[in-house]
Amino acid sequence: MEATYGQISKNILSYIPSKLLVVINVLFIIPLLSHLYSEKEMSFYFVAIYLLNVMCTCTSDWITKTVTRFHEKYNLNQSLDDFYSSIFWLILLANILISIIFVASFGVLATHFGVSNSLLLQTLCLLLPCGIRQFLFQFLRVTNRSFIYTSAIFLYQVFFIALIVILHKFSCEATYIILAMNIAIMLVDIFIVRMTKMDYKIKFVFDKDIIFNIFKYGSPLIVTNICYWLTLHFSKLYFQEHGLFLCTAILGVCMLLVNNIIQSVASSFIFATFPVIVEQYEHKKDVKKYWTMTLQLYLFFMLPVVMTFCFMSNEITRVFLPEKYLIGAVTLPLFALSGFLHEFLKLVTVKYHLTNVTYTESFISVLIVSCSIILNLFLINSYELLGAALALFITELLFLVVNVTVKVNRFEDFSILSTLRTLLFLITVGLFSYLCVVCIVNILSHFTNNVLLIDIFKIISYIAICCCSCFVFRNKILKYL
Repeated sequence: MEATYGQISKNILSYIPSKLLVVINVLFIIPLLSHLYSEKEMSFYFVAIYLLNVMCTCTSDWITKTVTRFHEKYNLNQSLDDFYSSIFWLILLANILISIIFVASFGVLATHFGVSNSLLLQTLCLLLPCGIRQFLFQFLRVTNRSFIYTSAIFLYQVFFIALIVILHKFSCEATYIILAMNIAIMLVDIFIVRMTKMDYKIKFVFDKDIIFNIFKYGSPLIVTNICYWLTLHFSKLYFQEHGLFLCTAILGVCMLLVNNIIQSVASSFIFATFPVIVEQYEHKKDVKKYWTMTLQLYLFFMLPVVMTFCFMSNEITRVFLPEKYLIGAVTLPLFALSGFLHEFLKLVTVKYHLTNVTYTESFISVLIVSCSIILNLFLINSYELLGAALALFITELLFLVVNVTVKVNRFEDFSILSTLRTLLFLITVGLFSYLCVVCIVNILSHFTNNVLLIDIFKIISYIAICCCSCFVFRNKILKYL
């Protein structure tokens, strides 16, 4: 059956509810955390999360991602028990190794970033539960159990928010935020295990062909993801090391606000469509049309959100953040564009994953992140917060341009011209919507001087006008040929 926009949209929209729950959670959790905790404790919290991210990159992320790539392959070969057994033992060994390295680094991390040993220990305790959750999420994804996935996201958010409120009564330290995450993630892991009822038998087996495929596909992702990690977090760790806790907190809060809205919703596209593309590729079908239409739909759904951050950055910060974080408004447009490019990049680099040449992506990432570090040092010293956001945007743009340019042998890319046409049309719609909002607000200002009310109205009206305009012109915006 030939792919249509409606079919692709239906697949993507099945995961949107879970992502909208993340968005709603962010709109509660960021104001809550930023008001309950000092900027210093918030900076410690962000450092802990960044350290957890890099540990997960080296342990579970690269291994569990092979589930979506090879589940169909080993399902056809009727060897899923051996496949999942190999994944289990690899994750266990990786966790033991990284835990030993992390514990040995406690002194260095405490000296450079000012974090306590208790916070580092709590962060380490998160490693295995996060790895289990990552594996379970990939399994839900490849078996298309979007309802369980959405339920798990909802339960995690409820548990996390409730635990933060309860534990804050005992202490205002960042350690208690991480403790809340620990408890919430473990509860959700138990819920998913009970709901999935996986009937695969874990055996003590290391199939040579399976291990080879996992390492060939997955191990380059360690390098790639560490490069992306440095791109996203180098500036914040740089500020933290120099004792500029407020700068770390501002960048962390603003990026958390932007990324957990943009990247949460945008990730639905790669989450929902990648297993389908893999299935088509494994069955020797042409993926170009499906791929191009997915990219066009990504632009169609995500650009209105991105442009809202670009045009309404001051309004958004005033509505959601305390006064001490308002200077972060200058970073929101660049963070929004960076998050948008980063998720678009994941869709573009599908070609490396389908053809099992993920080492190409790793090589490109090493080259670009080296330039990114130099760029960060220069721009941060010149423009501080704005410089950090600008360095991130330039780096993400470089990632995208280079990866679009690189061709994979005997593999046909998506249609670049169709994608560019959709992009230009949507930008025009966004600019028109902004002009409409300016005119409406000028009239509204004659009736009220309430800044908060006007800010909320501007945000809502811009989203409404932009989304309605996109819907009206959808047949012109979405056109494969």
